[in-house]
Amino acid sequence: MFVILSFVLYAVVITMIFAYYSSTDTVTNHISGKNIGLELYEPEWDTKGVFLAEKSEPGMTIPKDPYAVNTGEMDEVVRLKLEITLDESTAQLPSGNDNIEGMITAATDDERKIAILKSILFSDDTPLVTIAPYESQTESGNNIKVDDSQGSSYFMSYNGSGFLIEDASTSSNKFVLYFYYIGDNHIGGTEGYTEFTRAETTMEILKPGEATPRLFNKLVYPIYKKDYLTVFDQGYDIKISAEGIPVKEFGSRPVTVEVFKQIEKE
Repeated sequence: MFVILSFVLYAVVITMIFAYYSSTDTVTNHISGKNIGLELYEPEWDTKGVFLAEKSEPGMTIPKDPYAVNTGEMDEVVRLKLEITLDESTAQLPSGNDNIEGMITAATDDERKIAILKSILFSDDTPLVTIAPYESQTESGNNIKVDDSQGSSYFMSYNGSGFLIEDASTSSNKFVLYFYYIGDNHIGGTEGYTEFTRAETTMEILKPGEATPRLFNKLVYPIYKKDYLTVFDQGYDIKISAEGIPVKEFGSRPVTVEVFKQIEKE
């Protein structure tokens, strides 16, 4: 009798995963700087992904392949911006089972953001980022230390190539990541006899008509369950934008990530 009851509860929860899951996905093209031409392209998303996303369900794979193209007449340096905004996180209680209410615990915003980031994939199913405990790695290259709202620290590592990742999150329900286009330039550490930091890393110059690599290739909408009795609302919104600065704006200053940030504030 206990086995049968457990199976019934499990079946109810599986149904509710689909009933309480929601997501939207939008793209914005943001241009900064004067007399600059910069566009964000997503051919697979535009022809397939946007239509699949309208009827998305947990576990569904959605094509999404953002990259920037210099459509102007001047050399530019570029970064892509990924924003994930979370809806209110709630744990849903299966109907008719009030006696298990004490077992339901809602996921934290950080847990939900990590689950979503891990569901953004490259074409070979490698995740956009790898999350590891702070103690298990050394901060270098494309590993960045991130402190969550619970007071814990972890490393986030970008698994793609051509971009330098930076965490710019400012609130508990919004995750903001910048990806500076650096091409094959070295990321931090030491190269030859020259020492430099991540912020001093040289950015790649994007010439007219040239494109950045794809930031990633697809989304697999995540399913988050604490255990078989717990289901969470996974509503979220993704926005991707491309931001560029003409190389001439750097003047005599080096074309680095650090100077890019300085010019942005000017």
